[in-house]
Parts: sequence; C-alpha cells; structure tokens
Amino acid sequence: MDGFSLRKPTMDDLPVLAAWNHAYSAEVLGGQDEERSRAEAEQTILSGQQRVLVKDGEIVSQTRFNAVLPDAVQVGGVYTPACWRGRGFSRRAVASHLAEAFAGGVENAILFSASESASSVYRAIGFEQIGEYQIILFE
Repeated sequence: MDGFSLRKPTMDDLPVLAAWNHAYSAEVLGGQDEERSRAEAEQTILSGQQRVLVKDGEIVSQTRFNAVLPDAVQVGGVYTPACWRGRGFSRRAVASHLAEAFAGGVENAILFSASESASSVYRAIGFEQIGEYQIILFE
C-alpha cells in the first residue's frame, strides 16, 4: 500500500494519541484537560475500535468507531494533525477502516463532521449528507 498501513494502536502509541485527542478536543469540542484526553485515548485503544494510519513508520492519522452494531458503525474521532492535512490521510484512514468493517459484515456507516473540509473528505469516499446537526456537551 505504497508505504501506508492501517493498524490497531498499542499502548506504545498512547503519548501521541493522547496529544492528538487533546488537540482534537480543542479544535472540535472546545477543549478538555490533558488528563481526560489521555484517559479517553487509553480507553479508545483498549476498545479495539480505533485504527491508525502509518506512513513510512510514522502515525499520520487516526479513525475510530464510536458505536458498533452487527450491521452498522458510527465513525468518529477522525483526526490528522495540521502538519499532515491536505494529503488525503484522513480519507485513506476512514476508507480502509470501513473496508475492514464491511469485510466483517457491516453494511452501513454514519458519521458527523465538524467542518466543510471534513465533509468533503467523507463525500469523496461515498458518504451522503442527510441533515445538519448541532452538539451540546453537558458538564
């Protein structure tokens, strides 16, 4: 796959993924403390529902399934650091993760996107917009 691979993260990846979780939270959700970001990253790794895209030995993007049913998944937590954006890494990560799920019997996927640039990534791999939503976070 031309220097790319998609794999489950390990606890060795926790420092990178905790930092990414913190940055994602700041960009998309308005922020959270670093301890919570780390705890959530650890929980996500342990869930087995996260994948990291690796290019030439370096993690460049992440994706995960927030919900998994026998025939459907909800994609979430897609993140590519600013230094790697614009190179198709998120698109490749999500498409590869979905291909894995579809091979396992999943037939449907849903997601929410935080920006038009994110939405364009998802449309490029076959998603269609079905509505507009807002999120409310309760403390």
